[in-house]
Amino acid sequence: MNEDHELADLLGALAARGLGDQAERVEAAFRLAACAHARQTRSDGTPYLKHPLDVVKVLLGEWGQQEGDLVVAGLLHDAVEDSPLTLDEVEGAFGAEVRALVEALTKPPMPDDLADDERAARKAARDRDYLARLRQAPPGAAVVKAADRVANLRDLLTARWPEAKKRAYVAEAQDDLLPVVRERAPAAVAAALEATAADVLARLDRGEGDVPDVGPNEEVRGAAEEDPLLRRSPYISFFRRAGDVFVYHDLVGDIMQLHEKVIGFIDHFAEPRRESAARAAFAQEFLQGDLDAFFEVLRQHLVLLGEGEDDLALTASWYPVQGPWVLAHRPKSGAPVLCYKDRRDGQPVLERLSPLRGRLWSLCQGDLSLPEVVARLKKELPQEADVEREVVATVRAWTHSDRQLLKLLPRPRSAFELVGLPPYVHSTMPYPRMRASEGPAPEPSLRDYHKLEITSADEQFERRETTLSHAFRVPHPALEGRTYGGQLARVLVARDAVPDDGGRAPMLLVEVGGGTGYFARAFLDGLALRAPRVYNRARYVICDLAPALRASQKERTAPHRDKVRIVGGDAEALPLPDASVDLLVANEMIADLPVVPVHRDELERGEGGPGAEVVRRYALPVDDAPGLFHVNVGAIRLVEECARVLRPGGAAFLSEFGSLTRYPEQSTHLDHPEFSIHFGHLRAAAAALGLEASVEDLTGVLELDGRVKVLQTTQSFFDTLRAFLATQGVKLEKVAYTEDMLRDLLAGKVELERLEGVRFTPCGQRVLGLKPPEFKALLLRKPRVEGRAVARVTVDF
Repeated sequence: MNEDHELADLLGALAARGLGDQAERVEAAFRLAACAHARQTRSDGTPYLKHPLDVVKVLLGEWGQQEGDLVVAGLLHDAVEDSPLTLDEVEGAFGAEVRALVEALTKPPMPDDLADDERAARKAARDRDYLARLRQAPPGAAVVKAADRVANLRDLLTARWPEAKKRAYVAEAQDDLLPVVRERAPAAVAAALEATAADVLARLDRGEGDVPDVGPNEEVRGAAEEDPLLRRSPYISFFRRAGDVFVYHDLVGDIMQLHEKVIGFIDHFAEPRRESAARAAFAQEFLQGDLDAFFEVLRQHLVLLGEGEDDLALTASWYPVQGPWVLAHRPKSGAPVLCYKDRRDGQPVLERLSPLRGRLWSLCQGDLSLPEVVARLKKELPQEADVEREVVATVRAWTHSDRQLLKLLPRPRSAFELVGLPPYVHSTMPYPRMRASEGPAPEPSLRDYHKLEITSADEQFERRETTLSHAFRVPHPALEGRTYGGQLARVLVARDAVPDDGGRAPMLLVEVGGGTGYFARAFLDGLALRAPRVYNRARYVICDLAPALRASQKERTAPHRDKVRIVGGDAEALPLPDASVDLLVANEMIADLPVVPVHRDELERGEGGPGAEVVRRYALPVDDAPGLFHVNVGAIRLVEECARVLRPGGAAFLSEFGSLTRYPEQSTHLDHPEFSIHFGHLRAAAAALGLEASVEDLTGVLELDGRVKVLQTTQSFFDTLRAFLATQGVKLEKVAYTEDMLRDLLAGKVELERLEGVRFTPCGQRVLGLKPPEFKALLLRKPRVEGRAVARVTVDF
């Protein structure tokens, strides 16, 4: 479970519901819930944090709740009950209303030393009191409780409980809780709880309560053996991303992330070994509990096999389901085309399918087992010879890590309807194959990367790197028909960041890291429209390290050539005089600036390198820092440069992906290292430098309408779609296409309905693989009066 991704999805859902103003409170509640439930798991083995997130998804996504307090209470509804967190602490952080909700949802603990009959009696009394308190609590408590029970019921089939206990839990929901919810909550909420309970009970009646909960292998054969003979599966591949290692099962499509040390443990079974011998061999390297987990989990995931077990035989009757990010085109006439990226060389492949393979692909929906697929194809295509051999060979090739087109499920897809498909079904492995190289390739310095590696601006932003400003460089309905640059110009003018003071002296506007030049052109277009007198006085300077980007910027800003000057410049040492700049913009570039590691113990001893020095100089808040953390030293140096070059009253806008509280983490989707931004640190440094500073969600600054749906994609899928459309005479550019925009582009060439795999989701959640809720904006202003105290409130632009 990736907490960053979950938080981004949650904030995206908030934006989609028009609750963006609650983002900071909800993020704080998420962090608190993650801390309260750290290292806790559910009975099915999943991280406990998944449950409060599921509750919030019901509240927001299904029931359309509009109260931020309910979302916060949904995240924290079990936190007081399951951790040392107190109700007073909840109230101090989120207010009396949230405290009242959480208090109503919290059951007092039961003593551990009770006999069974006394425990049952006390539990019954406690539950009666709990329901009575719900009837007296604010109505929102019953809504959150209903969402809690709906989420729990959906997970019930995979809980490691006896069937009798599962049935009792459903009965409790129907007989005890439902009457309270009918009294205190909207009718639609009560109806949803009633329908969910009835559905789960029906599934229990059908015997669906034994769905496997860990790993794709529903049964570990020989697990009861005292000392089984084990061997490594011949169908696993290893991949690496920085310090992370992944194992991919080429027959199933299962993906596991492991510590690199575990690879040596797996390789120990290249030849059959007894479990006892392996335990002795690794006794000094791993704890006993870790070894227990390795043997259990690696067998469940078919990485280790028992004596007589065979991957091919074990999975021969599993259910093939189409993997994520695969494009298929089915024309009115002619053979269908399967489009995907070859994972060995990264090149798009357009595979024209035979009638047998075309029909096979359409049948891989997770509803039919491989033998059922073979039987269906034999009946539908009697003229085809040796159907079984062709199907088995094709499925094996399509599940392999070289293609990753199919995944295999141990049971039909419908069996996972309530609990969701296993995570590996939705995952791909885009990283370099570990076995194919001697180790991770050395990473170039960011300075060298920008100066030497970027040879084409269009290649960089169309194929290698995605930014929000590039995706919205065309007029877009999510920005009221404006471009990203034009919208930001409108917003900054409205916020008085580039004030028209009636003077005639030139105004210096500076962009640090100008990308392709689209932003500068659109920004100046917007400025000319919104503040023509400011535009007439403006002089626009772009500072960029990359020669190829500077050439593109010159070309794209040609309509404003009399106002634009493009110079080679370093963000950490701008070629600008002191107190000369009226507005500085660094849009989606500060993640490129250097970060440095800091060891907390060195920091506490007054030692350490440049990162520790920056922490001490600006008194950066690091009380919550882990033992080793990173500091955005380069971004802080740019903030220092802002303090130096801004005129009194001058403003700056710095945007990037990051968080107010989370320490820098390396991005995983680029061909060069970038790190997220700890905006809390940047804000603290700015305040120490005498600047007024505030941090806002970038989507809020841009007034982005997160409900507008855009093309959902990854880099690989986009490249594949682009390659296919090129064969149809369509040039696909990296734009946040709405469905109407894409239809217009395809008009007369390709029917959108004949492209399988193309889908659209709200742009408040994802845009071309980016998650807009992860992006923040640091807004700075230099006080007009030197030495003026720094404001502790949101600045006025």
